[in-house]
Formats: sequence, structure tokens, C-alpha cells
Amino acid sequence: MCIKNALRRVDLRRLPYNVTEQYPAEVLERRKSLVGHMMQARRNGKRAVLVRDKLLFDGRPFVQTFTPPQ
Repeated sequence: MCIKNALRRVDLRRLPYNVTEQYPAEVLERRKSLVGHMMQARRNGKRAVLVRDKLLFDGRPFVQTFTPPQ
């Protein structure tokens, strides 16, 4: 957490470096499955963010409805 706090004072946009979170494979898979929903919500004008492996729309958790194939 110390590194992320220090990065708030540094502008990396013009540098060839990047710092990202490092998550376990299971979390990465869940995030990957939620990115499409996040992008669609943003196109619809909602504020959508991924927090670890949870998707929030306007501060409320996203609940994915599953319809089994017929």
C-alpha cells in the first residue's frame, strides 16, 4: 500500500512505466468476466468501477442474472 500512496505524487503518464495491482488467477478471471458489463454501463452513462473482483454501478454491487441455455 505504501507504493500506491507514493504514486499519487508522481505523474507516470509520460514515462514508460506502469504500476498495477497483482491479483490471484481466480480474481483475474472474475474481473475479466465483469469488464464487458462495466463498459456497457459506462456507455449508458452510469458510474461503473471494479473493486478487486466486484463490480459496482453507482456505488451499488452488480448482481449478474444467469439464464440457463435452452
